[in-house]
Amino acid sequence: MRRLSLLFLLPVLAQAGELGGVVQHAGQPVRDAIVYLDAVVTKLPRAATPAVLEFQSRRLQPRAAVAFCGGELILQNADPLLHIVRVDSLSRTNGATTLARVAMPYAGFEKRLTLPDCQAPQLLRVAGENGEERQVAYVAVVPHPWAMVTGADGRFTLGTLPAGHYRLCVWHETLGVLAEDVKLPGNRAVTVELQFAAKP
Repeated sequence: MRRLSLLFLLPVLAQAGELGGVVQHAGQPVRDAIVYLDAVVTKLPRAATPAVLEFQSRRLQPRAAVAFCGGELILQNADPLLHIVRVDSLSRTNGATTLARVAMPYAGFEKRLTLPDCQAPQLLRVAGENGEERQVAYVAVVPHPWAMVTGADGRFTLGTLPAGHYRLCVWHETLGVLAEDVKLPGNRAVTVELQFAAKP
């Protein structure tokens, strides 16, 4: 995931607003786009919900997920056959670094991996590699709770945030990275349309 210049939150704790919107490409909604705030200065506790990826019918799903720094990534196998999974951390400057390689030998197998405690968003690639498939999923690891994956309608809701200035970022497997500065006034909802440019 490309690191973007940081735009820190200037909180006004007495006021808050809601931030949401839609991600589009050539006027069509974009599914499986990871939407997140680039950097947030906050004392709010991090969400503890783990990210779960599962092999089912030889498919690794969901295609994209969100996890939290210092949290867990749970790998599950629902197939009655062996899957081998490699987890790589992707860096624009250093390339891919393998964090784990896991053999998932039977249906019902589960492996819990503890994620690094990071200060900035990171991207993991999880790939099946036992020779019969090349299934891939992506996990954004973020240090705050304001991140989610778009559904079929391309929409996202990051929830309530203190009033201030933010850098709203989007990552997609084939469309790349998109970023937009957003001002969130207090006690108001802001809806943002994020548009990936059509490729020539």
